[in-house]
Amino acid sequence: MKGLRQTLRVSWNAKKQMSGFLTKAGVKRELLDTVKARKLAYCGHTGAHRRGRPRTTWMDIIRTWKGLPVEESVRMTEDSDKWRNYVHDVANPRIEDG
Repeated sequence: MKGLRQTLRVSWNAKKQMSGFLTKAGVKRELLDTVKARKLAYCGHTGAHRRGRPRTTWMDIIRTWKGLPVEESVRMTEDSDKWRNYVHDVANPRIEDG
């Protein structure tokens, strides 16, 4: 608001209300717009990626061990026999002599 006072050539110690300056300058101030802008700016900070090596999730490990998509692995858990064979194959890979 200091810049607005300087533009309108009003002394800093003049006893005037800010609403008078805003109407004289034609500035419309909305509290909700200010709150929205600040919240969105903060959201940009919280969504930023951390520095360093990305964390490995449990599903990433499952995906690299067997090479199946996550959806197929989840679907496979519905059949307990199929899932048991899948876990056995991952835990005990066969080494074949060529």
